[in-house]
Amino acid sequence: PAETCKVLPPDEEHAQAQIDEVYALSQIFPEFQLLSETEFIDPDNADPDDYSEESRKYTHPISYAILLQPEDMEIQQELWPPKPISLHVQYPVDYPDCSPIISLQHGMNCFEFSSSQSELLMKKLTLTMNDEEGMPCVMSLIYAAREFFEEGGLAKGQTALPQKEKIVSEDEAIENE
Repeated sequence: PAETCKVLPPDEEHAQAQIDEVYALSQIFPEFQLLSETEFIDPDNADPDDYSEESRKYTHPISYAILLQPEDMEIQQELWPPKPISLHVQYPVDYPDCSPIISLQHGMNCFEFSSSQSELLMKKLTLTMNDEEGMPCVMSLIYAAREFFEEGGLAKGQTALPQKEKIVSEDEAIENE
């Protein structure tokens, strides 16, 4: 018989840090979308936009997606992918003491957002997570993704170098600074 894997909830301190970050992000980014299940504490007066612990009981692991988009939609649009891209986040039990589980979600083909562009963005996000380990870091990840696009990250991902060489070249550039 197949056994079901039960996810252990985080301890009180980690759970509180996770819920606090979810609430803060939901207030800052209107494109925030909670993916994990919750129960409204008062279903008769439930506000779907209220992510506070006073209004919801969270099921762990908490996961959500935030649409990545430029702060100035008119000026920066040409530096961004042609279709929406979201950062998907899932909290491990020990987050923020460890990094969240992240991925990019989009409906683009390889000509609109190539695997090398995706790898470069994920590399930048991983470096950001490593720098912020031990602290809530998702807001920093969103700003790092914006910075990636606004500094021409898509163009860097389209260069003629093979994927592995590009990544090594960026590492060497960082070390030589």
